[in-house]
Amino acid sequence: MHRPVSRAFFVLFIPIFWAWSSCADKQQEVIRSFYHWQTTLDLSTEEIQELSSLGVHDLYVKYFDVIWDEEAAQPRPVAKLQTVQVPDELSIHPVIFLTNETLEHLDMDGVNDLAWRMCKLMDQIHTGLSKDPPAIIQIDCDWTEGTRDNYFQLLKQMQTYKRFEETIWSATIRLHQYAYPQQTGVPPVDRGLLMFYNMGNIEDPDAAHSIYDPSTAEAYLKQTDHYPIPLDAGIALFSWGLYFHHRELQQIFYPLYADELLNESLFTTVDDTHFAATGEGYFRGRFVQPGDTIRIESMSPELGLKSAEQLSHYLHDHPLSVILYHTDPVILQHYTHEELDSVFSAFE
Repeated sequence: MHRPVSRAFFVLFIPIFWAWSSCADKQQEVIRSFYHWQTTLDLSTEEIQELSSLGVHDLYVKYFDVIWDEEAAQPRPVAKLQTVQVPDELSIHPVIFLTNETLEHLDMDGVNDLAWRMCKLMDQIHTGLSKDPPAIIQIDCDWTEGTRDNYFQLLKQMQTYKRFEETIWSATIRLHQYAYPQQTGVPPVDRGLLMFYNMGNIEDPDAAHSIYDPSTAEAYLKQTDHYPIPLDAGIALFSWGLYFHHRELQQIFYPLYADELLNESLFTTVDDTHFAATGEGYFRGRFVQPGDTIRIESMSPELGLKSAEQLSHYLHDHPLSVILYHTDPVILQHYTHEELDSVFSAFE
């Protein structure tokens, strides 16, 4: 026999029900952001207007790369940012790309010295953009098991730089690092940025999806329920061309779309994504020969939205920054305002 439900139960249940409903209806707090990866920060009027209309106020700007200089046998900054203008309405967050090779050559003293020099240069560049210290700094490095200790020590040391003591520190996380944190380690930073692109082997001439592949992504995502630090989302917009000679990758043309190759008499169409050189000549300064091929991979608006919708099921940290890669007039002209808005909206 069913026992009657007491009035006290309803008195208790109703507030809980409404609280649960309120939480269920609450939208994800999303900070709409873009990357800027060119060496010159000079946004066009159209770019500024598009960012503003999308509600984007945060721009993650690559300040420089750090590579290993074989001849000098030391780390060297390259591709340093040249600034022409910075819109007042945008908050600029420094990003530094660090090669894993650099970490392989350093002992602990070298790591600590590099950390200080990276902060010093970053501070100099940022001072030219803003009187305030950066609110967020992001380090981009695809570390390995062999370089993990050096990399994590570098991150810890950088956070002791006096002018950056109040800064939020972020590090990029690749899918394999997200899926296996116990094996790869978790960077000692405040937040991670899950790079939801570059998932396949670009050196394989027969690969179809090296930027984004839903099945590959899902295989990684389902490996872990919760990453140990809060995560933001990095979504790709770009298209590139992978140039092969004798089936070996020679160069990445970036950005590159199929319509440019369709207008080139040097190439003939093999299929929707593959183009073959029919003679000798130069393409973007590169000498190509008959039989050489270019494979185009594009994050179309449909794929961009699909990747955002897939990742949105796994990232639920509040607030969540969604950073699109990246501001470039050539890239942005392939997306309408509504298509860009839908990528952000997928997380909201």
